[in-house]
Amino acid sequence: MYPPPDTYCQEKAEKKYNKLYSDLIKMFPKFKDEIKMEYKFCGTLSSTKNNLGLIGKTEYPNIYYIISCGANGVINAFKGVEILEDLINNKSNKFEQLFSPLRKE
Repeated sequence: MYPPPDTYCQEKAEKKYNKLYSDLIKMFPKFKDEIKMEYKFCGTLSSTKNNLGLIGKTEYPNIYYIISCGANGVINAFKGVEILEDLINNKSNKFEQLFSPLRKE
């Protein structure tokens, strides 16, 4: 069983920060005493089951989504703009169903 997510993530993040810090010191050993870590951030990434964004119409009139994250986030966001432009202009788009927020995965 895994520890609670916050503890697990915090430990994992600390290991990664320590590795980054030691790599940085190896690259710039003469600055060892000057390099200090002032801020740390550990974010959460989420994704859909098929790693495709949620792009398109919702069940509510005039409400559209472009929710794009994970490994393909930037690519999905660019495609999302094209899909929404077509939908808003009442044109069909061959990717509309693939990215639909109402799709069944």
